[in-house]
Formats: sequence, C-alpha cells, structure tokens
Amino acid sequence: MVTNPPLLPFVIWLVCKLRGAKFVLRIDDVYPDMLNVAGMLKTGSFTYRVFEKLNSWVYRGAEQIVVLGRDMRSLVLKKLGNQGHDRVHVIPNWAESDSISPCRREDNPLLQELRLEDKFVVQYAGNMGYSHDIESLVEAAKILSENPRIHFLFIGSGVKREWLEEQIKTYRLTNVTLLDRRPSRAYNIMATGKPIIAMGDETSELALVIQEKKIGWIVPPGEVSVFVNAVLEAESNPERLRAMGRCARLLVEKEYSREHVVGLYKSLFNRMKNWDGGQKLDLKSW
Repeated sequence: MVTNPPLLPFVIWLVCKLRGAKFVLRIDDVYPDMLNVAGMLKTGSFTYRVFEKLNSWVYRGAEQIVVLGRDMRSLVLKKLGNQGHDRVHVIPNWAESDSISPCRREDNPLLQELRLEDKFVVQYAGNMGYSHDIESLVEAAKILSENPRIHFLFIGSGVKREWLEEQIKTYRLTNVTLLDRRPSRAYNIMATGKPIIAMGDETSELALVIQEKKIGWIVPPGEVSVFVNAVLEAESNPERLRAMGRCARLLVEKEYSREHVVGLYKSLFNRMKNWDGGQKLDLKSW
C-alpha cells in the first residue's frame, strides 16, 4: 500500500482490519506534514490533528513500513514513538539506469533541439508544486542573466508553472527555457552522469547522499546567493564536474539500479513469508 493519494491508506487499512489481513505500507510522502510545509494545512488545526491521528493508526497497523530515505525513517520513528525500529526499512526509488545513460555533449539530442550545445545548462526537472522553491531558482536566473554562458532549463509542471511563465515574460529572461514534463527524479539525473545542486535541508536523504558520495553541492533553503555561487563554481570547474558525474553514475549502478532496489523488496517480502511459514516469493517478473 502506498500513501498517494493520501486517503488511500485509510481505506486499505480499514479493509485489512476487517478482513484480518496484513499489509506493507510504503510512504512516499509524510502526511499531514507535507501539507503543512506546502502551506495548505496549519499545524495544530482540527484537520491536521485528525489527519495525524488517522496516520498514526495506519502506521501502527502496518506489518512493515518502507520509506525512501533516512530522514523519512527518523520522522516515521518519531511518530511511532521509537517503537518501530525493526519495522521501518529504507528502500529508495530506482533509477531508469537501463534506458538512461551518460552521453557526450555533442551527441545530446535535447541540447541540439534547444540549441544549447555551447551553454552551461542548469536544469530543474520535476514537479513545480507548493513545496518546491522555484522562486529562488528564478531569482538566481535573474542574477545570472548577464552571463551569456549559463542557461537555466526548467522541465515539468505544477501549480507554480503559470507563475514561472509570467516571470520569464515579465523579466524577459532569455537565459531560461521551459519545457513540459519529461523523466525526472534525482536518481535519473545521477544516471545521466551529472552532479546535483540540491537546495534543501542538509539532513535530507538527497543531501546526505550528495555529501557522502561527493556528487554535488548543498544549498540551504532560500539562499539564492549561495546557489548562484555553487552554479559559478560548477561552471568554472569542468574537471571536477566530470569527476562528480562519474561518481554519480557508478553510485546509481551500485545502489539505485532497478535490480538492486527490487532485490531489497524481495528480501523484505521473503523474510515476511518465512516469518509466516509461507513460500518464498519469486519476483523475476518485476
């Protein structure tokens, strides 16, 4: 069972409770916390407290819980009162490393299509939702608009896309290109052999990976000047950039490939089957 859409877990939890069935919960987004960060729900409000209580029942009713990172595991354990250390497992999303791979700049069809072969491209690919700091990236683009070498590429959609379109027109940001949604996610970016500049909490899973594996830069939320400096540093150090990219690709092949991640699920499910005295699962079809 997954947490999106957010009401789905409550329905499945109730059905499992009525039928005496067990379930594994995979948490993609922690609710209602995410709604609070997005400014859609106030902490301590009646709706927030109800949502929090329902989620607590679901978490405690799950046989096992899968989260996407160490930061999320800490948050879930806190909600469980640190009573679920043996039930909460970190299994990341996988990268499409079989279909996505590094290529030379001169062979990159997207750069050719957009005529950006001679530019240093700063790409944002993904959702443009309430919790995503698109505003800081636009401010960075404004600051760097006089640098003819650097170009910003936004790929995706969401509630802030219309605002982004207006900003591009209002400030005549010729150093910004906006495209519709295409494959994204940090692991897919790493699969292309590119480093990452992450703007967010330094304790987040992505930030931890970047720091531990030395595959990019971490920028505190909203620190536009720090972000600009990171872009300039990346642009002026091509050898370091390539080294980070090679490390990112090797990391994906080792820890974020489809085969490796599915193997982690197989291991978890087979342990559960063994606990129940059942047969091992064959997930080759995955």
